[in-house]
Amino acid sequence: MAMEGMGVLGGAPRFLRFPRPVRVVSGTDAILRCCLTGSPPPTVLWEKDGQALEASSRLRLQTEGAEHSLLVRGAGAPDAGVYVCRAQNSSGEAYAAAALTIQEQPPDAAPIPAEGSSNSAEESPSSVPLRGPLPLARTLSPLHTASTCLSSEPAQTHTLPQGIPGLLPEPLGGSPMFLEGPQSQWVQQGEEVVLTCRVRGQPEPAVHWEKDGRLLEDIWESSHFCLAEGPVGAGVHELRIRGIRLPDAGVYVCHASNTHGHVVAAALLQIQPSPDAPLGSPRQAQRDSAGQGSPAPKSFWVSEGKHAKFRCYVTGKPEPETEWHWEGHPLSPGRRRLLYRDRDGGFVLKVLYCQPADCGLYVCAARNTAGHTLSAVQLHVREPRVRFAVPLEDVEGEEHGDAVLECQVPSRGITTTWYREDQRLLPSPKYEMGEAGVIRRLIIHDLEADDDGIYLCEMRGRVRTVATVAVRGPIRRRLPRKLDVLEGENAVLSVEVGEAEVLGHWTRDGQELPASPRILQTSSNHTHTLVLVGVTRQDAGVVTFSLGPSHTSSRLRVKCVKQVPPGPPVAVELGTGGSNAALLSWKPPVPTPDTAYSYRLERQEVGTDAWAQCLTTEAAGAVEVPGDSVPTEGDYRFRLSVVSEHGQSPYILFPGSVHLVPTARVQRALQDVCVREGDDATFFLELSTAVQGTWFLNGTELKAGGPESQGYLVQQQGTQHNLLLRATRLQDSGTLVTFLCPGVHVSATLHVQEPPVRIVLPQEKVSIEAMSPERLVLTCELSRAGAPVHWYKDGLEIEESKALILENEGLQCRLVIPAAQPQHGGEFVCQAGEDSAFFMVTIKEPPVRIIFPQEEVSVAAESSERVVLRCELSRAGVPVLWSRDGMVVKESDSLVLEREGPCCLLTLPSAQPQDGGRFVCEAGDNLAVFNVTITEPPVRIVQPQDEVFLTAMTSERVVLMCQVSRPGALVGWYKNGMEVKESKDLVLESEGLQHRLVLPAVRPQDGGEFVCSTRDDSAFFTVTVTDPPVRIISPQDTVSVAALSSEPVVLMCELSRAGAPVRWYKDGLEVEESKALVLESEGPHHRLVLPAAQPQDGGEFVCKAGEDSAFFKVTITEPPVRILFPQDEVSLAAVSSERVILMCELSRAGAPVRWYKDGLEVEESEALVLESEGPHHRLVLPAAQPQDGGEFVCDAGDDSAFFLVTVTAAVQVPWSSGASL
Repeated sequence: MAMEGMGVLGGAPRFLRFPRPVRVVSGTDAILRCCLTGSPPPTVLWEKDGQALEASSRLRLQTEGAEHSLLVRGAGAPDAGVYVCRAQNSSGEAYAAAALTIQEQPPDAAPIPAEGSSNSAEESPSSVPLRGPLPLARTLSPLHTASTCLSSEPAQTHTLPQGIPGLLPEPLGGSPMFLEGPQSQWVQQGEEVVLTCRVRGQPEPAVHWEKDGRLLEDIWESSHFCLAEGPVGAGVHELRIRGIRLPDAGVYVCHASNTHGHVVAAALLQIQPSPDAPLGSPRQAQRDSAGQGSPAPKSFWVSEGKHAKFRCYVTGKPEPETEWHWEGHPLSPGRRRLLYRDRDGGFVLKVLYCQPADCGLYVCAARNTAGHTLSAVQLHVREPRVRFAVPLEDVEGEEHGDAVLECQVPSRGITTTWYREDQRLLPSPKYEMGEAGVIRRLIIHDLEADDDGIYLCEMRGRVRTVATVAVRGPIRRRLPRKLDVLEGENAVLSVEVGEAEVLGHWTRDGQELPASPRILQTSSNHTHTLVLVGVTRQDAGVVTFSLGPSHTSSRLRVKCVKQVPPGPPVAVELGTGGSNAALLSWKPPVPTPDTAYSYRLERQEVGTDAWAQCLTTEAAGAVEVPGDSVPTEGDYRFRLSVVSEHGQSPYILFPGSVHLVPTARVQRALQDVCVREGDDATFFLELSTAVQGTWFLNGTELKAGGPESQGYLVQQQGTQHNLLLRATRLQDSGTLVTFLCPGVHVSATLHVQEPPVRIVLPQEKVSIEAMSPERLVLTCELSRAGAPVHWYKDGLEIEESKALILENEGLQCRLVIPAAQPQHGGEFVCQAGEDSAFFMVTIKEPPVRIIFPQEEVSVAAESSERVVLRCELSRAGVPVLWSRDGMVVKESDSLVLEREGPCCLLTLPSAQPQDGGRFVCEAGDNLAVFNVTITEPPVRIVQPQDEVFLTAMTSERVVLMCQVSRPGALVGWYKNGMEVKESKDLVLESEGLQHRLVLPAVRPQDGGEFVCSTRDDSAFFTVTVTDPPVRIISPQDTVSVAALSSEPVVLMCELSRAGAPVRWYKDGLEVEESKALVLESEGPHHRLVLPAAQPQDGGEFVCKAGEDSAFFKVTITEPPVRILFPQDEVSLAAVSSERVILMCELSRAGAPVRWYKDGLEVEESEALVLESEGPHHRLVLPAAQPQDGGEFVCDAGDDSAFFLVTVTAAVQVPWSSGASL
């Protein structure tokens, strides 16, 4: 076993072609062959029953390059068994096995060379017949070699020396047809599987099997596979596989072929691994291998984001089971790990877009019943110097949802590119790309199953970050985006769905897949599989699997296989097999081509450059080329090449040349000649070779090269011979013409016929025009009298009648039409023998005239009236053309065309205004003109008859309706003399006779005079729009407001709508706004504000809006007056005549104050003075007297101050004094 990394091939041995099972008759030689390669060249050993075989008189071991063989001479029963070819070199080991079966020969049977025997490899030329192409260019299975069918095409049958004939074609029969094909199966590992098919055809078809494009015998194991047939003629064939193994999974194709065709039937075999049969731990196997001195695992480096590919090539029989492991864990296919087998049989593990987490030990482990082996490699991922600051992370999304991928670059300004695997993504409605600083974001909209995959963000230097997007939906595992298949291989496409046993749908390029035995559609549990057997270029396209609204697609690409053409034949020899013949012999090319091939033999005359093909055969050996096969006598040499479907080998030239003389044979025979009297007669024949010959005329030899006066000319050009007899006569008819040369004696007869009759006049086509009912005569003059003449009209032979008379007089033949009519016109032909005269006859009617009207007619009518235009012609039956305004009219329900003898009528049953115009009746060259005018009846307004006055409140819906006298009349609406335009505020409606103007929400400005006007009448509407009466919502009752002096007072009134005028009144008089009284409005709210109310501002206020009013009772009171000083009762003593002052200070100025003395209010006099200054009030007694004493009170409403005054008589002293307070 060998391991390969990144496509670097290893040098371990591997088989290019495995040894095939061989079955021979006892006593004949058997040969086992295989082809293998390796570096260094491997050592090859043959084994049987575990024992190495050595060369002896009976065993011969041969090596020719990559070809290795084992020859067993005179094989007998002890030689039967399994032979193993084992190849070893320093890089590894490979082995393969094949079975040798010995059959006992019946006593009365001749030895039969069998497949693989030395007799078949070295057949003598005398024992090899020419063979046609085999149905398939492959050897049939061991159980079916006896039914191998050879066929031949007649064109490939050749004469062979020593009595070897070509094969005759098979009798006609039936092409192969499958009555029952093998069935696809899903089985458990270790079970037994039987694939059965039933086929019919005549002759009985040969059947063989192949697996995954390889013949079953290439992998044949008698203990594992078993082929069986049913009763003779039943056409039943079975392939039985015992103890099914994982490598047995694949596509099995049953081929059936006979001489009439080839058909196939296929089945897909899928195997569920058994949990009881693991391959074992690769770590244990690695320790075992290390203990045996195996080399350490190879190291493999890959840059981050690149792919790593490991290839493990394992050979052996039985075919090994192979499994990949990573760090001791079995690997299964995934989005970034692909596991598959390549076309060369290698097991490949491909790690996509490697990440550091992918580092580790990868082991390929294989085993079969003969043992186990493994190969390992250590993967290292080289990280870039510059990395993404934040890499992408794997995301999941629901189908038809969105998925967001986000990463961060190291710094701003770095450009990035997004990829889905190897496809670059561009901004689109599907892919939204964004940048924000160092953040890079990709949003995938409307997720589908095919959006599942690997996404990359790449910055300069191909530095990448990788993430997977998993789409959750009905389809769990999608199809690969593309699948490359070689032409002829099988294509297998598989998907996995979420629900078991659901019905999926396969298409290609949007079309249904055609029913064909080459197309398999299988489903098992969650897996749906499509198999295309033996793909062709026509199978290429986009294959889609659909499950409801979900679908996944794959582009299938079919590539042509580049094949190596076969090698040339060997051991070519040229001899003379007898007189006038060449004997050619050769052997097959080495190595023998794997596909069907044939030999192409060509000849060349010495001294010339051209090569000509002699024959094609499929059998090597000997062939005789007789002198009869060459065109001319001369010396010839030969060359040979091998041709297969893969191309053609170089030519191999046979040594020497041979002289060949052809024998003349008639290739194109001499024929009787029939000519007209006076014409030349030519006799012609062609021979197989160029030889001299002699012509005889009624036994008289004709000399070549004589004078032209002899009346004949003899010519020869190569193999062609000609005799020209000039100006033959009637008496020459029956002359016998004979040609003689060695080996050829042929004769023919000359037949001379009378010259054909000819038409002398007319020589050219004659055109005749006549008026109905003139007499018309067509005359034809012949070259001789009495010749039969036939007349034809428009291709039909004429029969004589009263209207058509045929006359003959000497050389003249006449056709007479006594009274020509238009229907008599056409092409007339006078045919005499092979000559014809043509007459083109045209019969015209006399010109038609319009009798009435002679002048232009004007017709006026109202709408819906019946209008009839009448035109009378000079005669009936003449076609008439009616037109209106220059256009040809067409008959319909609204326009009827009628004819009454010579009268032509155009009727408008119910004329409409659009039906008016200039009508013309055209008959021949005459015209009649009618000017038709259709007017509508006047449109009257039925309702209203009088002017309508309409009053509406603002915002109400107003409808103005006008009913006219007939429907469809044009109506216009006007407002204040101007035509109105429709809008959302003014809608125009029409229904039958009624027309409406609708104001959905009328406004004051919508008022005015509206007019509904037709062409003939009008209706008037006067619309008045008034606002609805304003109401005071708040307050509903009289409001009493009390406030202290200087406080602000606000009276508020809320109306039913904004903008209504409001007036304020106080005590019945309308107020005027000033600094002391402010009026405000805000929407429906109105306010009267007294910023600093004074007692005089009090009173009854009224807010009046329309007919509604709100009342307010406002009372403004001063604040209570307080006496600040004195706070306590004051006692004052004075002496008579002193000035006494009682002073009181109030809390505010202007407050009224009253003074009392002993309970009585004082009155101001000369003896008692009252003074006031601001908040200060004084009572002054200028000259107090004892009687002025008593209790004084200063009363300020809410407060009082008390003074107790005592005045005593004055005592005379030298000074005076005064007291005051």
